[in-house]
Amino acid sequence: MKKLMSFFVILAVLFSLASCKPKGQKVDDVYKGEGTFDSEAVQAVEINDLIKIPDKYAGSFVSIIGKIVTECSVGCWFYMEDESGNQVHVDLAAQNFNIPQTVGRKVKVTGIYQFGEASQKVSAYEVEFIK
Repeated sequence: MKKLMSFFVILAVLFSLASCKPKGQKVDDVYKGEGTFDSEAVQAVEINDLIKIPDKYAGSFVSIIGKIVTECSVGCWFYMEDESGNQVHVDLAAQNFNIPQTVGRKVKVTGIYQFGEASQKVSAYEVEFIK
């Protein structure tokens, strides 16, 4: 039993190490998901507006700018906030891509805004790092 438990612990550690990105990894300017979108259909929106009037943007392609404040350990989702502290969840998994660990960096996210009773998020198609 102990051998089996040890095996699973070692397997879990190896899996977590394999999914991590090395620190100091070069960050590309733009990361894109598998899907495509019509740039003409994208609305530039403030995060505050998504929070105030979510029904107006639900299901629409939006582009928002903010700073990454919390990030998944493998970079498949993050929370970003504007200068006023308003936050929105950004999901990268739906388009099958991720970004390196970049908490504190300013980004422009383009994706579909989704709003429900208990949550709101942007399913990102593109993440651009702003210098």
